[in-house]
Amino acid sequence: MMRLNRNIRMLTRYSAWANARLFDALTALPDGEATAPRVTGFSNMVNTLNHAYVVDRIWKAHLEGVPHGFTSRTTETKPALADLRAAQTEVDHWYIDYADKLSEVALNEIVRFKFVD
Repeated sequence: MMRLNRNIRMLTRYSAWANARLFDALTALPDGEATAPRVTGFSNMVNTLNHAYVVDRIWKAHLEGVPHGFTSRTTETKPALADLRAAQTEVDHWYIDYADKLSEVALNEIVRFKFVD
């Protein structure tokens, strides 16, 4: 179990690092590129990252055993890149703290959930 704990802690830190790098890259793009229309399911890069953020929030609620309040895997209002970055950083830190405090009992817990789509 100690190895599993170590791996989970490492992966939460890696995810936060990767998110920071991704937001750094998007911030460095010319104005309007991150929100320019794209042929994707979420129409642009910021909306795609917003989707990932919403899913992180949904799983956070599942792990806490509380309702998440989302009815979709995206939000109706689309955040500005800087606001989304701040929100993602906050949830990344929550996952790191959660992993650092994860008990052996919690590691074996089955988390029941319903998909949001």
